[in-house]
Amino acid sequence: MKRKLLSTAMRFAPFLVAGVLLSLSLKAQPIAEVGGVLTRNTFWSNDTIYIITDLLRVGQGITLEIEKGTEVRVNQGRGINIEGGTFVVQGSLQDTVKFVPNYILDENWNWNGITINSINQPDQIIIQYALIKKATVAIRAIAANFLSIRNNLITDNRNIGISLFNSSFSLIENNRINENFLGIEIFA
Repeated sequence: MKRKLLSTAMRFAPFLVAGVLLSLSLKAQPIAEVGGVLTRNTFWSNDTIYIITDLLRVGQGITLEIEKGTEVRVNQGRGINIEGGTFVVQGSLQDTVKFVPNYILDENWNWNGITINSINQPDQIIIQYALIKKATVAIRAIAANFLSIRNNLITDNRNIGISLFNSSFSLIENNRINENFLGIEIFA
């Protein structure tokens, strides 16, 4: 019996060694905690995980651009407010941008979502190929015109996938909006 056990262990030893070496060679992805008012144009790259620890505000004249494949985790009760600024989320079919809650364990709370206010220029708000999950309202637009919201998965949000209030001239196309209480809400 001992001989059979030892023989089995010896067969799997190379795989065990390879697994240990592989795990040692993998580097953890850097984490950046962000929040507050952005005071300059900012680019988020996919080599960092961004954790929103306080309400993030993007004001007039400021741009936040997020590269494909970037992961954005948001703490409970926090979110992203675009207040006249520019917000460009450029995911791709193979490499989406992820907006998800910053759960430590399997918790059951929602983050606030992305709120967009006072937008009046084309190409000021572009959200494409993103996953927006477990927010209260995934995307809320108030007096925000010329939005481009395309090719996203907006899922498992507590109340609404996309809410438009007093907003017009927007392109909302080819999104999968499911498992939300309401998919799209429009108030003219």
